Amino acid sequence: MFCFFCKKVFLMKKITPFITLFIVFFSACGKEKIQLTWQEQTSNVTFDLHAVHFDDAQNGIICGGRTWTSGFILRTRNGGATWQADSMLNKGFYGLGIEGRKTWITGNSGHVFEFTKNDTSFRWVGEPYDAWFRDVAVRGQTGIMVAGQAWQNGKLVRFDVKTGKRLQLDTFPQALESVCFSDSLTAHVVGYGLVLRSIDAGKTWKVQPNLTDDYFQSVCFPSEKIGYVVGQNGGILKTTDSGASWFYLKKSKNIGNPRFRAVFFSDILRGWICGEGGILWRTVDGGTSWQLVDGLPNVDFYDVFTSDTEGVLVGNGGRIVKFNF
Repeated sequence: MFCFFCKKVFLMKKITPFITLFIVFFSACGKEKIQLTWQEQTSNVTFDLHAVHFDDAQNGIICGGRTWTSGFILRTRNGGATWQADSMLNKGFYGLGIEGRKTWITGNSGHVFEFTKNDTSFRWVGEPYDAWFRDVAVRGQTGIMVAGQAWQNGKLVRFDVKTGKRLQLDTFPQALESVCFSDSLTAHVVGYGLVLRSIDAGKTWKVQPNLTDDYFQSVCFPSEKIGYVVGQNGGILKTTDSGASWFYLKKSKNIGNPRFRAVFFSDILRGWICGEGGILWRTVDGGTSWQLVDGLPNVDFYDVFTSDTEGVLVGNGGRIVKFNF
């Protein structure tokens, strides 16, 4: 996706989902709590869903699987009313990379697949790598994949999109989780106590200082200058200078915060964070304030994608939730 991240454990009443738009205002840990219209969609799979992207209101793709036994994609051409599953490999998929009419998918197999949109065919990009890849991003002829396992074994592979040839391999002690480009040369990677930035399309990387207190899960740049990162310990970071420096919108904590898994901003102001235990947060002012969405299923959500008026959450056990706002 073009967007390429408070650990607060709070008690939530089990509320029967309303299928009407109903907004409730009250104080919850200093945050406004809201309810949105939502409904579950049928995925016809029971494996975890890790990444989702929509080209438009009708055409969407999801990747997922079971870590050691299966990898598949789901596609819809009717806004999620129906999803068609295509089994691909015997290991799970975790990351989607989108540019133009192309989609790249990677995962635990170490493979990268390229799809042409509105086409059922795909091609292997290069040879498989010995790594558990978490995410992939592409800009022009350069692709970057990031890997990690058990909080360590970080690998960063730079490859030629056309030939699949590996151009470069960098290794890190920490696991890497998410990657995105903010422009044709500037790339960003986050992982376990690590935020990286490249200004030469991944040839060299600089570690951003003083950002080691969280397992950063997701990075998203809705514009060239402005980006966001979220962490598993509840931290929210923001940059306004293309990642040259970052500041905390919310500090990480080891206990007492939600466990964030993904962040997506449709523009520089409107964004969403999802996470474990049915977590969904919304901001309309660039992260200055957040609203907590109440009443969603108690599902571990792993990714979120939104348009102007609706969004899709994907998570464990094949769960897909479409919501309106």
